[in-house]
Amino acid sequence: MPPQRPGKTAPRLAEDIRLYDPVHLPGTGLNLLSQVPPVYPEDADKTVDFVSPFACQHTYITKENQTYLATAEQRRRPGISSKLSAVCSKCRYHLQVVMHHSISGNAFALSSMAGHVHHLVYKSGRQQGSRMAEEVTDKGQVVETYHYQCSHVPCSAMVSLRILSPLINPQFLELLSDPDLIRERAEEAIADQPERLEGMAIPTPITVLDNLRLYLHNALHSHERSKAISSSNKRFMLSFGLEGTACKDVLEFLGFVYDSEAGSWQPPCPTPWTLQPYQDTQRIFLDDIIQELLCLLHQRPASEKRGVSFPALPLQSTNDILSALDALEC
Repeated sequence: MPPQRPGKTAPRLAEDIRLYDPVHLPGTGLNLLSQVPPVYPEDADKTVDFVSPFACQHTYITKENQTYLATAEQRRRPGISSKLSAVCSKCRYHLQVVMHHSISGNAFALSSMAGHVHHLVYKSGRQQGSRMAEEVTDKGQVVETYHYQCSHVPCSAMVSLRILSPLINPQFLELLSDPDLIRERAEEAIADQPERLEGMAIPTPITVLDNLRLYLHNALHSHERSKAISSSNKRFMLSFGLEGTACKDVLEFLGFVYDSEAGSWQPPCPTPWTLQPYQDTQRIFLDDIIQELLCLLHQRPASEKRGVSFPALPLQSTNDILSALDALEC
């Protein structure tokens, strides 16, 4: 039987997901996702104890290749899951929302519960301040997890949240976007090969970020166009330095492999299995990096964006989060 403890409705949880920022916790130390706010007078500020004034007001965008939202009919079947994967276009924190109806439920019970608003009670998880050790992925992402269960007795709905820190850490971001570092390595390349590079423009941060995005996009989506990159390639040298040495750490982190005999960098080579939502960890990783790079491109100043063409951001996840929580019609 579900635990009889305070909880929150699915629409309220969706809003709290948007407000919760693990980087900027409130001074009270209260956690918006694992604790239930007290009842306030109607005219009181209801967020003061649970939301820091410095918290990111997340704008989550959906990662379509990693998302599956069950239809209303499918949700009535035991064992069916919905999964929403998203990234914040501002802070680049990643979000995963999964709702699952356990197989211990039955089709009649699920059908009879159609239209009810889930009342979700926090059961367990791992986050800052919890007794469990911090979870860190092999790519260095800090992970917070939250697990909930619907308190309605006939309902078998369970919800899991995963919130992960950005993959592109501050050191890598500096390498890719600091104008002085970019100029330094581009000028070194020009001085080394003046006959080939003299007169070529120093790339802007937006150019470096987009060049990297294109390499990874081809590796993930256009295998036939993803070929070894000569370290003497003009665009590559100006963006990443002589033989890519200055950016070696970030390139290898992303899965590029340097062939010293051929003098080239081999892009990542993920499995061609493209069934969605992605299950392969390398495809998920590359998709996450591409989404982060796209967010960074859109954050660059207007002066850099002139003359540079790159995709629009995906749609905001507001409705998809509600759909994943079976709360879109609430």
